[in-house]
Amino acid sequence: MAVRPDDPKFEETLLRWNEELDNEPDSDNDGTDYDDHVSIQSDRESTYSTDDSEVESETEQQLPGKVIKGKNGHIWSTELPCRTRTPKRNIVSCIPGPKGAAKNISTELEACKLFFSANVIDIIVVHTNMEIERQKREICC
Repeated sequence: MAVRPDDPKFEETLLRWNEELDNEPDSDNDGTDYDDHVSIQSDRESTYSTDDSEVESETEQQLPGKVIKGKNGHIWSTELPCRTRTPKRNIVSCIPGPKGAAKNISTELEACKLFFSANVIDIIVVHTNMEIERQKREICC
């Protein structure tokens, strides 16, 4: 028998099925490799139950509508998610890669020329040559 989540007796049917499964004798040789036991929770039950001694997790409290909790702890929603468009302000459109003048370069030398002007390169060359001469004098003498 198929039961839809929007059926008014959906929760009752699932609870009845769960009770029937609990009342069946356990058989390890039934050929199934999975457990299909589920427990039903709704936001009404979790909101109005005051005799529970343990605190429910935040995820269970934030879930809207009815949920089904599997034996392994996975929570399944019985309601379809809202189908709304993502606002344009929340869409990030950034194309990766070089931009502007860096788009047209193909060698490392061209990339360095984007960061250093000819004057800066001349200053670096002069001071590098001075440092080479200083170290030559220290090693030789």
